[in-house]
Amino acid sequence: MKRFLADKNGAIALILAIIAPLIVALLALSFDGGNLLLKQARLQDALREAALGANTLSSEGEKRKFIESYLKVYFNNKNMNFSNISNTKTQSTKKSKEEIDTAEIINSYAQMSLNRWFKINLTKEASTTLSAKVSIEPTNGVDPNVDYVFAMDFSSSMKESFFTKTSKIGFCKPDSPDYDEIICNKLKVGANRAEVMQIVIQKIIQTINATPNHSSKFAFLPFYAGSQIKKPFTYNLNMGGKNTEQSQEASYYALQVTFKPEYRLSDYDFWSGVMPIGSAVIDNHRLTFDTPPYSTHEERSNAMALFKRLTRPKENLIHTHIENNLPKIIDYEETLKNMFDPNKIFSFRFYGFQDFNSFIPEARINGVAYDYYGDKKNISKESMRKLDMKFYEQDFKRIDNPKILDILNLKPFDSDNLGGGLTLVSTAILRGAALLSQGKNKRRILVIITDGVDLENVGSSISSETDLLYMENKLFSMGMCEKIRNEYKSRGVNVDLFFINISLKNESKNTLKRWQKCAGEKNAAVVENIDEFLKTFKQFIFGNELGRFTNG
Repeated sequence: MKRFLADKNGAIALILAIIAPLIVALLALSFDGGNLLLKQARLQDALREAALGANTLSSEGEKRKFIESYLKVYFNNKNMNFSNISNTKTQSTKKSKEEIDTAEIINSYAQMSLNRWFKINLTKEASTTLSAKVSIEPTNGVDPNVDYVFAMDFSSSMKESFFTKTSKIGFCKPDSPDYDEIICNKLKVGANRAEVMQIVIQKIIQTINATPNHSSKFAFLPFYAGSQIKKPFTYNLNMGGKNTEQSQEASYYALQVTFKPEYRLSDYDFWSGVMPIGSAVIDNHRLTFDTPPYSTHEERSNAMALFKRLTRPKENLIHTHIENNLPKIIDYEETLKNMFDPNKIFSFRFYGFQDFNSFIPEARINGVAYDYYGDKKNISKESMRKLDMKFYEQDFKRIDNPKILDILNLKPFDSDNLGGGLTLVSTAILRGAALLSQGKNKRRILVIITDGVDLENVGSSISSETDLLYMENKLFSMGMCEKIRNEYKSRGVNVDLFFINISLKNESKNTLKRWQKCAGEKNAAVVENIDEFLKTFKQFIFGNELGRFTNG
């Protein structure tokens, strides 16, 4: 600089004037080159992430669309041009001393056009094309050999709206790779929590079904405090002095629990219609049995003790007494021991309109004796009982088309099915453990979807001995979830438990901690919106690690 200022002849200025354009050109090329390298690195990183997500989808069109949408979001430029997006499969063979292992490699490609301001002014070329390739060896994703139990909460609170308006559902935008017109139209018509649960499970099953050669089967466990099953009921009908055996399909309330010895019966259904009285009303005249037909039964005292705990004549079985008395009559150790046997279950038969003796119109069929409420109006009003749920348990089976399955498509609530009045998640876990025993695959999954327990601050204000949720705390504290995993592991089966709680995160902290302790920190989550619901569900059962990169 001193020589330049001291130069009187202009020699230095002349030199600078000659080399200045070269310096500017070098700077321009350096800027363009640096920008080119940066964008190339970003394209490679973006394609890595996009390829992982794309590999969960079934069709090639969905995969390409997903990658392109992801790249545009990643670069925050909807007008940026991405091209030649494709996915191909190749075989990679690894040789070791012991064996030869052939793995399927999925290669994803993408190109991006990058405008170069300096280059266009120097060489008249408007843009440069960058290319990226990512190779992935699948390590997880959709496991084709898993059996699933979906425990679905149908308590009355599931009639509430979801926290997100259906118009703001991300995966229902046409450019989303998860877009499904039929499913999204259903969400627009009705989107209470139960209906969203039905629709999201549909989506999950569709994804599993798209896996080639899968052997997955699905079981369904609708619940709130207990579940509802159907099975044949055989009874004796007195016709003209003759007992004739008849059968009909009947509804049963089911709990996978074992009671204390003083409440145990060899056949609970035997006693489901026996009332603690020995009289009948026929044509407005009260008749008294000299010896009630069931009075000499060896289990009568246990039956009387049980039904005094759970019901009274003309009173609601489930809501009236179960809340206060159920935790007190359960044998917790035996319940945990017996929760793997679907047949070791308390099931109480509900009567239907057909349950009467045509020769004694005021009587109901019991199979052992008759019990009486008086006239037919009282029979219909007081004695016919069922859970306030439309759906029954369903055993494992293939579901080729989940869009026509009643439990995933019928409106869950109506004037006859109002939803249960309380939620007891432990009953779903106990019964779910039993249903898992009927699966065939070596890996089985129980997913519990609920909007939470009735009290977030469990046991903090009400005496735990009278609180229904005492049972919940007791079973969790006894390591119920760990016992399930260990029992099935001893049978050569890997079992995963997952909890999805539909709630506001700041209102479910205690519940979430309890479930995380039970199932594992990464196996329980609170979801506040429908997109988060689907994402969490997929993440749980398909896994976080969708593949292992073999390049890039």
